[in-house]
Amino acid sequence: MSKARLKRFKALVEPCLGDLHRAASRLAGNAADAEDLVQDCCLRAWESFPDIDNPAHLKHWLLRVVYNRFVDGRRRDRVVAMDSLSQSEASGLEIAASEPDPETRALQFERVERIDQACAVLDAEQYALLVLRAEGYRLDEIEDITGIAREVLGARLYRARRRLARQLRKLAEPADRRTELGRGK
Repeated sequence: MSKARLKRFKALVEPCLGDLHRAASRLAGNAADAEDLVQDCCLRAWESFPDIDNPAHLKHWLLRVVYNRFVDGRRRDRVVAMDSLSQSEASGLEIAASEPDPETRALQFERVERIDQACAVLDAEQYALLVLRAEGYRLDEIEDITGIAREVLGARLYRARRRLARQLRKLAEPADRRTELGRGK
């Protein structure tokens, strides 16, 4: 391994690491799995490094690798392994200036739990698309990252949002109402 190759690789990849970590954390739901995704992505980039000819597209290519590794892993495992927000992320929901009262904290926790439960019914691709959109990526950027055509991407995002909204409404129904509906009353 030449020092020049390593130096060039670091110069190209390091500016993208913040975005990679942020996207991987949102996708994986925990720091350890996010770190694994980013590491896997960097290894893939290192293997393909001689073929990287346009540094301007590198960030989207790296995000595409993270996205594909996440979706492939979720499909392979078929286990929804999304944990609740980590303590550091949950504390970020709190107002920094003042500590919320216990009732407010309980409501925040309940809301996060409900969102986690609703996200658990999404397939890996739907979840990943919603995460990328929530991260602030534009449709053209998501198209570059995922390789999904714009028209198809719009439809898939629409279906994912609808499925998430349906699940959130379902989870918001009182338990006795769900039981009543299940019995056909």
